[in-house]
Amino acid sequence: MSGSLRRLLLLSASSTLLSGPSPQAPDIQTTLIADAVNRDTISQGVTHEDTTLVNDTHGQSGADDPPVYVDLDKQVDMGWMPLSLWRRVHAEQTLHIAEEPSNVTEYKLDFIRDGLQRSASGAQLIQELIDTDVTLGDHRIFALDEGVGGVYTPALETVIAQTDAPRGQQIVITAHELRHAWQDKEGLLEGLSRRQSKAIETSLVFMLEADASAFSALVAWELKQIGDADAWDYLRDDSWMAPRLGLIERQAEWAEKTIGDPDQRQAFMTRTVMQLVYEGWLQSNLPERYADRVRDRLWRGEQALPTDLDARLGRVPGLYGSGQGGTQTASYLSAFRPQQAHDKAMQVLADLRKLSVQDHGQPTARSAFADPLAPKV
Repeated sequence: MSGSLRRLLLLSASSTLLSGPSPQAPDIQTTLIADAVNRDTISQGVTHEDTTLVNDTHGQSGADDPPVYVDLDKQVDMGWMPLSLWRRVHAEQTLHIAEEPSNVTEYKLDFIRDGLQRSASGAQLIQELIDTDVTLGDHRIFALDEGVGGVYTPALETVIAQTDAPRGQQIVITAHELRHAWQDKEGLLEGLSRRQSKAIETSLVFMLEADASAFSALVAWELKQIGDADAWDYLRDDSWMAPRLGLIERQAEWAEKTIGDPDQRQAFMTRTVMQLVYEGWLQSNLPERYADRVRDRLWRGEQALPTDLDARLGRVPGLYGSGQGGTQTASYLSAFRPQQAHDKAMQVLADLRKLSVQDHGQPTARSAFADPLAPKV
């Protein structure tokens, strides 16, 4: 993990759609988990108490020897001992992205991961994270603010999920936070720790949050297409999301009649879902909530967004375009999106009276962008 001190930052709680304590998950989830635990215990012949079972990530060391199991969360090196220690201490309450479950808590987290993997884009995103140290963590090990359904902590590479929430909520929120983990892997969170103006920082936060919400909607849409509507129905309960879902469904009807090739139709709908939800996020009241959290200090060094932010952020796992050499991944975001986010940030910050003279006079995102990752003199 690079820049461990930088990554002490906590990114983006998914407060969307939540207004209070989550109800208990359906009985079917508890039954499935209990059955899975019982099957695992019987097959391995392990004696356990509550959450201490085996972890079948590695296989047998010899023909007649019992299998040797290793919890991947106990092996990670976070680059700073306190962070690595935290992961090891909570290894039984977290599920590494590449790990098989070994106890009741991990089976609950696996239940969420399995729901995501039923979506093509969810499965592809998890595959892209498979070589990282990202882990899913039970909400009881991390204090979430009231009304917050999940969070990604870059310092710990941990997505906190509510294991007792309804299944649809679990899928939507975890997809949102895993998209943040993917953004982190792609280096897109670097700018949040650099010296920059409030307007630029806010623009970046808006784009990261809108993209994560768009991705969670894409997962819900893909699941709905295979008859799994829990996540889609959960999104329908949100006032800003519901109109967007209606637009998506109408676009799908048009595409079904107009686009004959199934692959082209799927690519069209992938872009459509993410574009409509991305735009909807910026047009909702959510930007005000996030802008209100922006630090009140003003740095004067960074006053522009990176030139390739739209191409890097808008990449959809599994959706490929005809870039250089035919290998570049297509982006659902067009080049004007950073400017759109910047304009929204300026408006929101002005409404919140959080702009200074320097902010008002700074270059806009339309000007020659500076690379925030470049070394500074």
